[in-house]
Amino acid sequence: MNGPKQIKFVTQYDSQKNQVGVTITEQTVIGGEFGRDGVSGCDDTPGFNARNGVKLMSVAEPEMKSATQIFLRGYRTIKDSTVLWLTPEDFAAFCQAVFEYNEWGKQAPVAPVKDAWTKLTEVIEEHVSSEYQDDLVSIFDAVRSEAKEPAAIPSLAPAVLEAIRKTDFGDYENAVQDFLLDVAKGETPDEIFRDTDLGCQETAARRVYAFLQSADGAEVLAALKKVVRQ
Repeated sequence: MNGPKQIKFVTQYDSQKNQVGVTITEQTVIGGEFGRDGVSGCDDTPGFNARNGVKLMSVAEPEMKSATQIFLRGYRTIKDSTVLWLTPEDFAAFCQAVFEYNEWGKQAPVAPVKDAWTKLTEVIEEHVSSEYQDDLVSIFDAVRSEAKEPAAIPSLAPAVLEAIRKTDFGDYENAVQDFLLDVAKGETPDEIFRDTDLGCQETAARRVYAFLQSADGAEVLAALKKVVRQ
């Protein structure tokens, strides 16, 4: 994380239910670096324990686990716009917790700036099954190397294909090739995952896809496009 840890949100009001809807519009950190308190509380989830008893957490997506345990944005970025509905009393407590988080976050330690490839490795380590992590990193290492000389073939560059063949993906080898090609061609997630069977690794692949489409992953995506002849 580079810079202060901050949360911003907008609200709406449902007069019939007398509830306040909260949508997170900005959250500078997700996942393990979100809070300050290590593993504690709900499901051993790292988070931020405010003095008023409200715990803010970053796991998968915004969700009201309870009035005092609130999930904010997480790795499931497609759900970032989820609305959290709170009673006026719970909303007041939530605001106090966010204010405290933002005040603490201004003083949070600033980590060194990480390049796109380091961030990609972190995404893989966090979301891909451990037996496939090194293999996927090695494939993207080949992409990075080969991107220096754009491919002149109607598929992935030979060195990238060879990197895939050296992995333990087994039955998923062709699916991994198709995934990389489809991402490079700019296909949507619906198009990619309709035709590519990644089995239990689909959720992890969607997280890698989301990273490649983000500002942080732009350099990696550009390299991937260079090793594919459109």
